Formats: sequence, structure tokens, C-alpha cells
Amino acid sequence: MRPVQIEMEGFGAFKDRTVVDFADAELFAIIGPTGAGKSTIIDAITFALYGSIARYDNQNVIAPSVNALSNEGKVRLDFEHDGESYCAVRVMRRQGTGVATREARLFRGDVVLAGRPSEMAPAVEALLGLNFDQFTRTVVLPQGEFAQFLRDSPAQKQELLRKLLGFEVYERVRKLAVTRQSEARAQAELLEGRIDELTQNIPFPVEQLELQRSALSATRETIRHLDDRARTVELDQQRAVDVASRAADIVGLLTSITPPAGLDDAADRLEHCQGDLHLATERFEAAQTDYSRAQEQRISGPDDGECSELLRRYDRAAQTHTLLAELGSELTDAAHRHSSADGAKQRDQTHRTRLVEEVNAAQKAFATHRKEAPSPSLTECQTRRDRLHELEELAKERASAREAECDAQLAHDTAVTALSTAESAHKTDDEQLSDATDRAGVLAFRHLLNTGDPCPLCNQPIAATPEPSIDDIGAAEVTRLRQIFDESAQQLSKTRDDERATQQRLTAATERSELLNGQLRTLMERLDRDRGELAPLAGRDLADSARRDATPDLGDRVAAHRSAIEQLLDLAEAHERRSVELSDRLETARQALDAHDRDPEVLKRRSAADDAADKLRLTQARHQDAELANANALSALSGARARSVAEDDLAMAQSLQAAEIAAAAALTEARRQTQTARGSVEQARQTLTEFTRELDDVYRRVVSVTPPHRTADQSVASQWTALVAWRDQKIAQARAEATAADADIVRLDDELTGIRRERVDQMKPWIDPPVRSDPDAVKMPPSPWPHGLPPEPWADSLATQIGRVSADIETAQGALDRQATLRKEQAEDTRRAGVAAETATLLGSGRFQRWLMADALKSLATRANDRLCELVDGQYSLHVDEKSFFVIDHRNADELRDSRTLSGGETFLVSLALALALADLVAELSAAGASSMESMFLDEGFGTLDAESLDAVAGALETLGASGRMIGVVTHVRELADRLSMRFEVSRGPISSTVTRVDL
Repeated sequence: MRPVQIEMEGFGAFKDRTVVDFADAELFAIIGPTGAGKSTIIDAITFALYGSIARYDNQNVIAPSVNALSNEGKVRLDFEHDGESYCAVRVMRRQGTGVATREARLFRGDVVLAGRPSEMAPAVEALLGLNFDQFTRTVVLPQGEFAQFLRDSPAQKQELLRKLLGFEVYERVRKLAVTRQSEARAQAELLEGRIDELTQNIPFPVEQLELQRSALSATRETIRHLDDRARTVELDQQRAVDVASRAADIVGLLTSITPPAGLDDAADRLEHCQGDLHLATERFEAAQTDYSRAQEQRISGPDDGECSELLRRYDRAAQTHTLLAELGSELTDAAHRHSSADGAKQRDQTHRTRLVEEVNAAQKAFATHRKEAPSPSLTECQTRRDRLHELEELAKERASAREAECDAQLAHDTAVTALSTAESAHKTDDEQLSDATDRAGVLAFRHLLNTGDPCPLCNQPIAATPEPSIDDIGAAEVTRLRQIFDESAQQLSKTRDDERATQQRLTAATERSELLNGQLRTLMERLDRDRGELAPLAGRDLADSARRDATPDLGDRVAAHRSAIEQLLDLAEAHERRSVELSDRLETARQALDAHDRDPEVLKRRSAADDAADKLRLTQARHQDAELANANALSALSGARARSVAEDDLAMAQSLQAAEIAAAAALTEARRQTQTARGSVEQARQTLTEFTRELDDVYRRVVSVTPPHRTADQSVASQWTALVAWRDQKIAQARAEATAADADIVRLDDELTGIRRERVDQMKPWIDPPVRSDPDAVKMPPSPWPHGLPPEPWADSLATQIGRVSADIETAQGALDRQATLRKEQAEDTRRAGVAAETATLLGSGRFQRWLMADALKSLATRANDRLCELVDGQYSLHVDEKSFFVIDHRNADELRDSRTLSGGETFLVSLALALALADLVAELSAAGASSMESMFLDEGFGTLDAESLDAVAGALETLGASGRMIGVVTHVRELADRLSMRFEVSRGPISSTVTRVDL
């Protein structure tokens, strides 16, 4: 992984958008003052990729990374990996009292590899092959952690290496092997149970089932043959039954034929009804002649409609004349009321015009005064006065922050002193414990020494056995010293935690103080701008004060500025008071106008005038309509006959109309009598037709028996006589045929009973269960119907049972095949369980893990020695045993020294070599198979080096940079930064830090 560009906004010290461009960067330094944000650049890399920050000691803590003045922090990392370009983006926002990552995306070009925060870390781990812990040990190297690694106990070293190098994978493999062994054994047992279950599905041998199926098939064929014979007999029997039934139907049908009653009287009644119809027709024709004569007289007489219309015109003319006289009087009254109401309305309108003029005059005076408003305004002066108050409060807060910074510095110095004391005490306790352990170990073998035996150390004869002395070390003393050593170790760990906590508080206090300084400088610059703007307006005092302020006191500058603002406030307030007076005058005029417009009496007079005008217009319109109607009525009577003549003509027309109505009534009665006579004739004819229809119906019912033929010249009575004679002959013939059919039915029924008995005999073997005389004999299938005959049809029941037996055969055969397959799978699971058990046994051996850890420590020491030789010019090399690291001093007769005896600068060099070696080893032995890392960042620790050691470190870094790997160093040491070919200078601003790239 090789960073190309980092973009930050609202992240750590970088409130504003900041871009760090690593293009063509090989070996560079990141420098700047404490709290400026050097380490924040490294934090941005780990946060963009994994969403965590290493130096917080908790992967879930990200809230401190959001800038104090921002609600949102954004980081974008563009990087290259294995020749491909990628982009990682994360956004975190404040949410309540905490901070949460709201957006996270990983791109390769336009392809989205991860689109949610939960997908980012797995996607990055899959891409780089390193998890967060491994990444922070291979790409970002916190030096102080590896100085601690040198002095840790063997158990702590093994635990750290196990975590860094991923050796827990072997334990996971062992547990996985145990799990797979259990799973394989459980699967084998499960398969055994399934094999037993399949055995239960094979209750009978396949051969016996096949024999039963063959026997069932033979029985089915016999039953089908007997069923065919039975159907043939049943068909013959049914034909005989049909013959007997048809003969009975013919007898019943013909017996029901009887001639209708009243057949002879029907012809006489028809003749009488026809005579009545002739008389009624003559009376109808006479009435029709009378009606035509009355209708002609009415048409030739006067028109009653015309006479009625003329009389209505005379009535309408009289009404319009009366209405016109009444509307003339109403029009005079409406004109008088309108004149009176309109005068009152005009007087109100004149008063309102005067009020409007007063409102316009007040509004013009107020607008003119507003244009003369002073600058700055009252609001601006109040805002600047509030700004002065904010500046004073910020100055007090800065003073408190400075006190807190001093307190934190004092607490940190005290914690550093306590840490040095605890380290010295712990070292002394360690030396005492080691000496006591060695002496106790030697004395433990004293009882085995005898005078004259060779010494196990020098191989010389023992002159005398040493006697016990008061200086001998016992097991109790070793236990006491070990307890003291453990207590001092705990105290050292607590003191070291206290030192880290005070360092964090000091850093936070320093950053807070610097932030307040920046904000104070911003407000002071704004104050100076305000003073420059207000000087021409406030007069001589503020201008003289500005010239006197070469190094002004903050309180004096605030006081002078406050005096000028107070002067301007007086001017602005006076202008504001005049504005209020004019505004009140305008409001009073507006209220008077509004009161006039809302006065109920004014509104009432205005409404009365409007109503009078509307009433006058309405009365004028009605009067005009009445004049027009009167003229139209008089015009309609022009040239008409007199009213008395019209009344006589109307009486004559009404008399002729009454005579016509009477003739129409006589015609209607004659027509009714004619229709009644015609109905009687029709009814008599209908009776004869009914007798004929009944005869036709009888012929239709007996058509299948071939009734006698009839002709059109025969009467209905003669046709009925011939039909009755034919009926008697046909009944005798049908009764003879029924007797012969009954005899055939009895004979066929006996034959059908024999066939049914034979079918039952064929089914009996399948009803009785087979006899089991030998208990060891092959198990036979049971009878299909042990409780009685199956339901008909038996051929279908046999076919169903044959299908069931066939299904049982298929099931049994399938179970046998499945058992064979499961036995093969069971054998494979048993083999897998054995392999897994052997793997778990091998990986569970303590010797394997001890050998693996010892090999890792030796490999780590070998790699570190290659780096250390360059850094210390061959003076030291590392040696490792099963317990801890030692240093071989080649310039002091290859003396083997404890790593804790090194100086601070030597400890850093050894730690750096060990860190670089461990980073290479982690990348190589990572359980995920990490790719080679193309970049590395070393964070601090160079301040403890002397000039010679610093030169060696710079040379080693140059060698690393020349190997093609990007190397970034975070440092305060300017000499080291000047040795490198490029640096990024981090500067602290009042609001946001900035980064400047410098190419040397």
C-alpha cells in the first residue's frame, strides 16, 4: 500500500480542507510544533482504511478526531496497491454526545468495493491482507511500544508475538480440527441411525413382494374375465327388462286415452254466437255516422281557443295599466330617498380625503428621516459592543487555559520523576531476585556433593563439603523477593500509565491553549479593523489611541474602543428616538384613517346610500318594463272585435263541442258491444279447436305405437271413434309380450348369480392371512384385505394393491441403494474424524508451540541484527534465549548484557531495529498472506539520539528509502528532517492547521 494523496476537513487540527500530496515522495519527514497535527496525518491513513486510530488504545474511540469547531470530519485517501489505484473515503459526524461514522466507501476506479461502514474493514483486510493490528505494526510503527517490548517478561513477549504474528491461527486450526473431528464422528453416528431407519423401511424381502405382485396380477386377469361375462349377462337381462317395461308403458299409455266430454254441443253454440255478432256490427256502423256529423258541425263553428285568447288580451291590458300607475308613485319616492343618502356619503368621503393626506405627510417625513440615518447603525454598534464582551470573556478563558496547561506540565514532570524512580526500584528488585534465584539454585544441589567427588562446575576434586551459613538463600526468601519484584512491576506499570495519562492531559491542555490563542488573535484583528472603521466617526480620541498603541495593552485597547462605540451609540440612539416619534405620528394618522374606515355610522351611511341607489335603479327598470308591457297589450287589441261578440262566439263553440262528446260516447258503447259478440264467437271456435288440439296431443303421445291414419274430411267425433277401437287392440298385444320377457329375466338372473359366486372364490385367498408355522421362515407379506372383501370394482382394487406392492418394491430397492451409499459416506466420515483427531493431537503439543515461538524469536533477532549493525556500526547485536533478549557488546569482549542496561539513545536504536525487523516479519508471516508493504511511517522517538546515532539512523532510513519503499518520519528533530530529501511542514493556525510540502 502506497499513499498518493490525503484530503482532510474537520479532522483533528485540520478544520479547513487540507490536502497532503505524496506524489513522487520516497523519503520524507513530517515536522511541526507540538499539537500542530503531525500525527493526525498518520491517523488519517488508518482512519480512512480501518475507521480506527492506533494511538487512542481503543479501536472504537474516534470522537477526539473531530475538530472542536466542526460537527463533521471527512478523510479521503488515494493510494496504490499492486499496480492498481484505489480511493478510501470516510465521514464521521457528531450525534448527540458522541461521534459516529456515517459514510464509508472504497473504490477501485469507478467500481465500488465497499459502500457501507460495516463493509469497509473486511474489504480493506481482503485487499491488503492485514488487519488493523498488523497494519499498525507494519506501516505505522509507534517506537515507544517496542522499547517496552525489549523489557517485557517472556510471557508478555510471547503473547505480543502471538498476536502480531498471528500464531493464534494454529490454536484456531487445532480447535477447528477438534470441531471437525466431533462433526465427522457425529455425522458417522447420524449416518448409522439413518441406515437403521432405512432398514425399518424394508419390512419384507423384495423377492416375496415380487411373488405377491405376480399372484395379484393373475387374480386380476381372472376377475376381469368374469366381469366381462357378468356384463354380457346383465346386458341380456336388461334387454328383457326393457321389453317388459316397454309393454307395461304401452298398456299404461293406451289405457289413459278417453274421448272429451261435450263434443256434440260445441257446433250449435258456435252458430248462435255468430248471429249476435251480426246485430252488434249494424249498431256500431250507425253510431259511427252520428259521430262524423257532430264533428263536422264543431269544425265549421267558431274557434273556442281564439275566443279565449282574445278575452285574455283584454284582461292583460287592464292589469298593465293599473301596474304602470302604481310604479310611477314608487319611482318618485325612491328618487327622494336616494338624493338624501348620497349627500351624507359625499360628506364622509371629503373627511376621509383629509385623513389620507395626513397619513401621506407623516409617511414622507418618516422616510426622509430614515435616509438621514447615521453610520454605523444602532444594531452594528450593539454588535461591536457584544464583540468586545466576547473578547474579554475569551481573554479570561485563555488565562484559565494557561493555568491548566501549567498544572498539566507540573503533573507530567512529577509523573516522569515517579516513573524514573519506579524503573530504578524495579531494576534493583529484578537484580536481587535474579541473584537470589541463582544462589538458591546452586544451594539446592549442595546435599548431592561429597568430599573427593569431582565438582560439577570446574571438574576439580571437592576438598570439603561446604557448610550452611547465614547467607544461604532459602525458598521462602526467593518467594519473598519474587513477591517484592511483582509488586514493583505492578507499581511500575501503574506509574507508566499515570505518565501516559498526564502526557495526554498536557497535550490536550496545550492544544486548548493554542486554540484559544488563535481565536483571540482573530478577534484582536477584527477589533483593529473595527477601530479603523470607527476612527473617522468617533473623533480625535480613538485616532490618538490608535497612534499610541505600539504594543497596546488589551484592556486599554478595549476601553478606548468601548468609548468610541458609546459615542456612536448616543448618536444612533438619538436618531432612533426621532424615528420612534415620527413612526408614532405615522401610526396615529393611520389609526385615525382606519378608525374612520371602521366607524359603524360611516359604514351605515355608505350602505344606506348604496341601497338607495340600487332601489332607484331597480324601480326605474320596473317602470320601463311596465310602460313597454302596456304598449304591447294595447297594440295586441288593435282591430279586434268587441268583447261581447267574443263572449257569444265562445258559448256557441262550447255547445258544439258538448254534442261531439256525446256522439263519441255512443260510438264507444257500440264498439264495446261488437267486441263482446266477437269474443263469444271466438270462444266457441276455441272450444272446437281445443278438442282438435287434444286429439293431436293423443296422436303425438302414441306416435311410437303407430296409431291409425286420419283424413282432413273426417270430423273430430269420427276421428275419436277410430282411435278408441285401435287402443283396445294394442293393449291386448302388449300384455302378451310382457309375459314372455318376465320368463327370460328369471333365467338370466340365475346365470349371473353363478358368475358372482365364482368371483368371490377367486378373491378368498387374498382375504385370509397366510399361516406362519415356522418362526424362522422368511417373513411373508400380509394379506391385502384381512378384514373382508375390498370395495367394488375388485379389478381396480387389485390394480391399486398391485401399485402399492410395486411402490413397496421400489421403496425397498431404493432403501437398499441408499444404505450402500450411506455406508460409503460413513466410512469417509470415519476416516476424516481420524485425520482431524491426529491433527488436533499434533497441534495441541506444547513442544510445537514452544518450537514455533523460539524460531520466531530467533528469526526476529537475526533480522534485527542486520538493521542494528548499520545503526551502531557493529557495536551491538541481539541474542535471544527462551526467556528474553540480551545485547552482545562486541567492543567489550562480546559481553552479554541485559537489554535494560542500555542508555536511552541505545534503547531507541535497538528498538528501531527490532521494530523494522518485526514489521518485515509480520508482513511475511501474516496469517492472511499480506502483500509486501510499499510504505512505512515512523512516529517520534528520535529526540533521544546523539549526533552520531542520529547520523546512523538517517543513513539507515536513506537505505530503506532507496529500496523503493516510501518512508515517512514524524519528528521534532530539525537535523534529521534536513537530512531527508523532502519534508511536510505542519503549521498551527488560529482556526485550522496547514501542511506545506518542501522539496529539497
